[in-house]
Amino acid sequence: MLKVLSSLIRDAELRGELTATKVCRRAPSVSHILFTDDCFLFFKADENQVNVMKNILSTYELASGQAISLPKSEIFCGRNVPDSLKHTITNIEFRFFGYR
Repeated sequence: MLKVLSSLIRDAELRGELTATKVCRRAPSVSHILFTDDCFLFFKADENQVNVMKNILSTYELASGQAISLPKSEIFCGRNVPDSLKHTITNIEFRFFGYR
């Protein structure tokens, strides 16, 4: 099922809905790293992109029957992301997963 999640993320990238991250100028872009029990998702700290990822995860949950564990999840933002945007992104995630 991880191939499904990977495909959903790559499709969103190809449509320009998600922007992958680079660790430096010459490095390749990375949008996700998937392991058996964990995944790391990388995208631009932007409300629209958070909503796109939220929809991808919702689609994945419905298709796989696997639920996202919010208590085991964390959101990290780069140091240049304003606190107000961090707060907005976090609230979008909480609303999506039914937590407040």
